[in-house]
Amino acid sequence: MKRGIPRLAVARGARHAEEVLLATVGEHLGEDRSATLAAPIHVVVPSRSLRLHVMRRLVEAEDRAVLGVRCHTHFGLALRILDALGTVAPRGLDLFPILARRFARREEDLTRALDHLREGYSGILPAVRDLLDAGFDPAHLSAVEEALEED
Repeated sequence: MKRGIPRLAVARGARHAEEVLLATVGEHLGEDRSATLAAPIHVVVPSRSLRLHVMRRLVEAEDRAVLGVRCHTHFGLALRILDALGTVAPRGLDLFPILARRFARREEDLTRALDHLREGYSGILPAVRDLLDAGFDPAHLSAVEEALEED
């Protein structure tokens, strides 16, 4: 017998969240290849790359398109909430690429590796965006260095 979709599910990390999502979707879709979810499932993740990963895993696991699952980044969800409230989010010049390149040029190793390339610092933008979306900042530096040393 199918249970109702929980109103809120909290997971203990990325792998557990993926397991919970896949189990919930699988339980509610069953064997019917044309079934859709009775109520939408909204998944909130910190970064764009994780959003793409979650959606790709969902399709791979179910071996079909799944209607009724929406995956949002924190920023995307905030924009949806503002829109639902009738508030227009402030928009302007996207300074991210400019600032990311400026800060990257301050790093000697990056300058040596990227200055001579035709596309220059464009290659760092997705990685920097993902790190910022995931909440990495200078306070996490020692933990990141420790993890890198272990690998």
